[in-house]
Amino acid sequence: MLPVLQGVLIIHTDEKAAVLEKLSCSASFLTGKIPGDLVPSGGIQLAFARKVARDDTDIAWVREGLYQDTRPPNLPQVGFGGGGIIATVLLTAIKFDPRVRSAAIIACTPAAVKTMESRFFEICSFDPLKEPPGIRTMDWGVAQCCRDGVPDAIYNRRTADRGAIIRLFGEDPQEVANNILMLSV
Repeated sequence: MLPVLQGVLIIHTDEKAAVLEKLSCSASFLTGKIPGDLVPSGGIQLAFARKVARDDTDIAWVREGLYQDTRPPNLPQVGFGGGGIIATVLLTAIKFDPRVRSAAIIACTPAAVKTMESRFFEICSFDPLKEPPGIRTMDWGVAQCCRDGVPDAIYNRRTADRGAIIRLFGEDPQEVANNILMLSV
């Protein structure tokens, strides 16, 4: 039985390494190409989940966010655990569709929303001011928009205490990175 356990451990380690590699490559692909208007104050958040993600320890994410001026040698650092809002957003989406394993959070601009509409993105929006008491906005907003399947993007407009953001979803981080670049046109 011990060889089977070692084989399982190796599979998990290989999966984690593959997740980190794909995320790192996608983050590096975006490096130096991100327009400033799509970068929220905390940087663009990008994450990729293991196949059976149950909590934030199964979510790899870009540790310091991505910014317009990030260029080598400051390559994005990726790792598992933590992740905050991006982990919450991705874990909520995964509950509705386990094929969706990657997400990003970018700033919401009128031009980005217009581009998503013109390129036939499946999009949904919610009003954070309608959030029921005792529920976190990210959980509630994403769940509201995913009832009939996970859209390509979920956005909310700016409120007095919250910035306008877009949450992009995809099966892998390269798909999400390509969509970020598509919105930067």
